[in-house]
Amino acid sequence: MHISTKYNSIPGSGKKAKTLLKKPVIFSKKLLFFFEKLLIFFKSVLIFWKRIISQMSTEILLTTSIVITRFF
Repeated sequence: MHISTKYNSIPGSGKKAKTLLKKPVIFSKKLLFFFEKLLIFFKSVLIFWKRIISQMSTEILLTTSIVITRFF
């Protein structure tokens, strides 16, 4: 990872100081991106389980109705 550098404000020092402001900004952007992808994943999982549960409940209702009609 490249960290930008700038000269110290002391004239004549000639040393470069790393700006550490960019590290937290980059880290927070990556963290937000990660959580966004995680939310999208969980949304997909919830939609999947919702479909499975609705299909199972439909099958249970059909089976129950078949059993009830056979007894009566």
